[in-house]
Amino acid sequence: MVKQRAHAVQSVNGCGSNAKDTQRSQGAVSAACGKSLWRERWRQSAALLCTVLASAMGIYALRQSSRQQRYRQPGPAPESAKMLWRLGLWHEKRDQVDSALTAYHWAKQVHQHADSLASPLGVALLADITRIFRTAERHKSNHDEVIRSYEELIDVLETSAPGEARDELLAQLADPVEELKRLGMALQSSDTERETEIRMWQVAVEMCRATGRAESIKGAELLTRVGVAISRRPSEDPHLVMKYYTQAKDTFYRANGTKSHWYGILVHNIGVVLSQLGDKDGELKSFEEAVSIYESIGMVNSETYAGLLYELASGREEHGNLEGGREAFWKANDVFDRNVKLRSNLRAFYANNVGLQRRDRQDLAGALQAFEVAVRAHRLSGSLQTTNGKAAQWNLEDSWQRLRQLPEVEQRMVQRRLEILRRPSEPVSSEEGAYLQHAGR
Repeated sequence: MVKQRAHAVQSVNGCGSNAKDTQRSQGAVSAACGKSLWRERWRQSAALLCTVLASAMGIYALRQSSRQQRYRQPGPAPESAKMLWRLGLWHEKRDQVDSALTAYHWAKQVHQHADSLASPLGVALLADITRIFRTAERHKSNHDEVIRSYEELIDVLETSAPGEARDELLAQLADPVEELKRLGMALQSSDTERETEIRMWQVAVEMCRATGRAESIKGAELLTRVGVAISRRPSEDPHLVMKYYTQAKDTFYRANGTKSHWYGILVHNIGVVLSQLGDKDGELKSFEEAVSIYESIGMVNSETYAGLLYELASGREEHGNLEGGREAFWKANDVFDRNVKLRSNLRAFYANNVGLQRRDRQDLAGALQAFEVAVRAHRLSGSLQTTNGKAAQWNLEDSWQRLRQLPEVEQRMVQRRLEILRRPSEPVSSEEGAYLQHAGR
């Protein structure tokens, strides 16, 4: 019995000893596993870090490579190219345009062969070529040649590295953006050259970008001009127009140009497009903001400001704010009354549109007032016998005919109200208002 107990105690002690040994061995294994796991994680982290570094170095190398491909270092201008260029200048001074262009053409070929067209002399040569196409009587009507010559100049400027190298190239140019602007303005009155005008403004935007002025008020103005030109297409696409207007608006904000008169024109034009897209509330809000911009910068004696007020009058009356519309219409007329040197058919155009809108709304006194203003404006500008002048006269006579058909009591009420609405008016001028996109009422 005692032996059995002793054996049992030894068994228990043995089991305890075995358990301790097992715990020690398990602890050793756990420690070894922990070290192994830590080493494995360290290896994975190191491998990941190496991969990231290698990728970054690869991306940097690709960027450097693409930068080098994009910004090529031009070679030296060959002497033969210089001689041909001087020969072209010699012919140009003697009005030998074709001979000058031939010499310039061969000089350009030599520059291209020597990869030196992006040098200062190469850019000066391209500027001379664009000047001939722009000014020579035989070539200035060939707008495709003019556009191609400027596009070639843009390509060269965009391949030159920013900094001193590009500044040296720009020093060879007068102001290509202004040159393109003048060409675009010369085309805007021709309906047959509408697509050419649009392309001219688009090239002007590209030139603005190539000369480092894309984020300027000038760049925003050119984007606005592209939108206006597109809006004059027979088949207008308001979504495409709005695309350019949105880009222009963003550029004005980045250039801190929201206090310029061009920004006021843009805001008004955005309102017109919003109206075409069915957003009448957005239209009126834009018109109000455009007038506010012109008033904030003090341009309250201009034809464009008067045009904005006429549009605002139409917008307010369309929204049921008749008194607000009459107030804006009176303020627009007052601009011309206070500035008798302003002579513009724009007044007749807008006044006639307001009259039509009022007549459709059965506001006969308001229609008569507006048509009287339109006819007077046509008379003072000498355009009474034009199609628009005759239309204004017909609208005025038609409104008087409608008045005479009313009962006598209503006639007296309309005439009394017309006397209240009338103000002395002296119209008319030209230019700025040509860029307001008309609402087409």
